[in-house]
Amino acid sequence: MTKLDGAVAAHAEANAHWNTLQRKAADARARADDLQVRIDAGDDTVSPGELPAAVQEAAHFSAVARGAESKLRELGTAVSVARAEQICDDFTAGLPPLGSAVYAALDGLTEALAEVERATTAYDGFVKDATTALDNAHPIDRIQRGPNRPFTVDNVRVQKCRADSQVCQVLLPALRRLGAPRFLLEALRDVAPAAPDLPTTGGQR
Repeated sequence: MTKLDGAVAAHAEANAHWNTLQRKAADARARADDLQVRIDAGDDTVSPGELPAAVQEAAHFSAVARGAESKLRELGTAVSVARAEQICDDFTAGLPPLGSAVYAALDGLTEALAEVERATTAYDGFVKDATTALDNAHPIDRIQRGPNRPFTVDNVRVQKCRADSQVCQVLLPALRRLGAPRFLLEALRDVAPAAPDLPTTGGQR
């Protein structure tokens, strides 16, 4: 049983006891009122001690109920304190694993970006070497080049992959969902469109 469970149970027990005392006091007052009515009506069957006893019983249970009510308020405060403590306990216990999960995911993102850097560097290096080779290649129909335009080989453009734009294109939707500030999203939107479609083993993406 947690501290909160114990406090709630104690409060419930005290509340039941207070309700019982309230009911006993009300019953005693009702008997005293009934006896008074009977006496006022000239009912001589009411013994001399009945009315004072009923009045005394009502006063007794009312006084005890007031004491129980004070205790009930204390236990109510104890429940509120225990509930606040439970909230704090849940927070301090629940947040660190989530923080660890965030860092693990970011570590994975860092590793993925490092792989992107390696892949794009290899791609651009290959394109640079191919461009040099094509500059010195004998003209054939498979090789085309227009004014101020990169080579194409078999209709595939020989151009760098624009790693920054490729990454912006991938990050933009995720950052939008994460509520990134507008200026950052606008900057990514400015860069992302420059990402060219790259040839892949499955064809143009």
